Amino acid sequence: MKGFKALLFVCAIFLFSIDVMAQTTNYKGERHIYLWDVTLSTKGEGVGNTPNIYNDVVKFLTTQINNIVDPNTEIYVLPFQTDILEYWSAKANENGKLELINRIRNYNNNIRTNTNISGPMKMAVEKYNDSSKRTLIYVLTDGKQNVAGGVEALHNYIGNSQWQNSNNSTYLLYFMLTDNAVDNNLVKIINDTDNAEVIMPDALYRQWLDIQITRDIRFNIKDDKEICVTCNAIQKIKIPEGLIFNVSNQNSQIPLDEKIALKDNKLTFQIRYDYNKLKDELGEETIIPVNVELLNSEEIAKRSGISVQLIDKSFNLHLINKPEKTLKIKLR
Repeated sequence: MKGFKALLFVCAIFLFSIDVMAQTTNYKGERHIYLWDVTLSTKGEGVGNTPNIYNDVVKFLTTQINNIVDPNTEIYVLPFQTDILEYWSAKANENGKLELINRIRNYNNNIRTNTNISGPMKMAVEKYNDSSKRTLIYVLTDGKQNVAGGVEALHNYIGNSQWQNSNNSTYLLYFMLTDNAVDNNLVKIINDTDNAEVIMPDALYRQWLDIQITRDIRFNIKDDKEICVTCNAIQKIKIPEGLIFNVSNQNSQIPLDEKIALKDNKLTFQIRYDYNKLKDELGEETIIPVNVELLNSEEIAKRSGISVQLIDKSFNLHLINKPEKTLKIKLR
């Protein structure tokens, strides 16, 4: 009898685990793609007395790679000028990081060319942007595109989200590394584009931290009392204290517009609704997109020296309107 009860216990745990996994959006890993501008202007040898930032970018890249937390993250480093010059890749384990960092530090290219950004972006996306993986594309450039259609070609490529994948799991981080790279029209395009951020020159000289939030949250409208969204750091940097987020949506049944302080790496808040009314209006499961915005990143950067970037700008709130399975075990 004891053996039979033990078997029932194991089966219950197994079924419960399957149910939990089915409720969660899972990616088959994470991928970071670094498109690294190595035109001679980055060494101070460009037209118009360009600043020499080459060693600073090398330091930034090595720090970013070294700080990646998940050893299974796939890293691609692609130095480019008018085309991609090298393709380096490794897992973010200790050996993989060391290999890539050595390649970056030892790389030297003295070919004088113009700059093409959209072309290498397109090549990288076609080759490496797998829709089953969560992908971060870092573009690091000290200038504007001046070949292959010029800045208009770059504006069109980014503005039309041609770098995105079918699963909407790609995030573009466009670093304008010097004042020469600042393109106000492109800044506006990126700011108006989902899953894309522009980073201005001073961020190169800070610690850079990417944080992600839980993409799917389940909330039983009868039984649950509050929503808890977890924030995870991609790099080995502690999330600074004092981050303030705005959480909002456009749903009239569950109106939401709250400013919430991050505590213990979690955003915790309640939603207000009339259960007796809502249970008759909703189906068994209703998905509501919820927007999340980091409000005080500049203030935190000035205080802590850490530039915090929120990768996910929204999550799906699954409103559950039915009794859910619970695990109850009674042994005699």
